[in-house]
Amino acid sequence: MPKVFIYKSSFTAQESISDLKELFTSYGIFESVNVMESDFNFNVDGLNGRDITFIIPGGQAMGMGMELKPRMEKMKSHFGNQFNYVGICAGAYIAPSEADIFNTNYKIDQNTKLLAAPEYVGHSSDFEADLNIVSEYKAFGPFYPSEQDVDYSPMKGKLIPYCVNLALTNSHCNISQLYVSGCGFESVASSSADKKTTEAIATYTSENPYKFFYPDDRSEKKIQRLSAMISRPANAETHSGGVFLAGTHIEACVKNSRMLSSFSPTKKADAKQMLLSKESHKLLEDSQEEAAKVVVTLLKDTFKPR
Repeated sequence: MPKVFIYKSSFTAQESISDLKELFTSYGIFESVNVMESDFNFNVDGLNGRDITFIIPGGQAMGMGMELKPRMEKMKSHFGNQFNYVGICAGAYIAPSEADIFNTNYKIDQNTKLLAAPEYVGHSSDFEADLNIVSEYKAFGPFYPSEQDVDYSPMKGKLIPYCVNLALTNSHCNISQLYVSGCGFESVASSSADKKTTEAIATYTSENPYKFFYPDDRSEKKIQRLSAMISRPANAETHSGGVFLAGTHIEACVKNSRMLSSFSPTKKADAKQMLLSKESHKLLEDSQEEAAKVVVTLLKDTFKPR
């Protein structure tokens, strides 16, 4: 029977864990499955890597990465690349070999009167938080998924939820997703591009490029098409498992989502986070069923050996 281990620690978001547990238990991703929360610090003897899926939920990315790196190295040493890996938001951010970390402090550019680009803080390797699960894409984040005509001053230092629109690359479909300080991905130039196994399967759809500022050399990077989800399907020939990374909270598609309800406009706002607007919350609620169908299909396609 397939075993799904969802990472849990002081750095993970319980709402994300609960929704992911429901998604992998009740939505038919596997025919039969044993889903459990875990700190990934367990005895691996007797386990078959081909039956294992590791899921890293949303949470505090650098704290999770530093804690997880030696534990995932142990898993890779024992199982090779046989296991599946699913990274959501922070869990997706720390999976690539390279990730640039930014600070979204909601500063206003006095020249343009728009939000200034997020400022570079460091590289994931600086914090020893890179899990090296994939190397063909680099992560960037967090970023501003959209610009709105609002007063940004109350947002400084808070967790800000957004309803974002994603375009699926292999169809003409779009899906609505919950974004909370997530990441995006850009393909890394490689001489072996013809052998590329990881592909973008969904992109963020802002008409304007996503901007990132590097203060050391005063340069600004712009990415026109920022990937929101990437996938490396399981490979029957090499016996490697599938990898699925999403900068958005795909798990918020489940019924009675705890992740989505944590940002409900009916809640009382606090000092740590903002809430979704009524319109954004309703759009995400109304699109849950369709989003769930898409998410389950994408995950199944990732885990099915080719």
